[in-house]
Amino acid sequence: MLGALSLLAMTAVQVVSGLDARPDRYVTVIVALLAASAVAFAAESWGGAGRCAPSGRRC
Repeated sequence: MLGALSLLAMTAVQVVSGLDARPDRYVTVIVALLAASAVAFAAESWGGAGRCAPSGRRC
């Protein structure tokens, strides 16, 4: 869930950066959100958020 929200936020920031005259100001934020989503997806697949990996069912 957190990974998907991070990707959604990253997409929104990318749209805003495309509309800005100086899109280079958003690069750090975009990369940070991409990294956060990768970490969140990895944590979820490794059994984070109280789930048993890899089945996804609650323990």
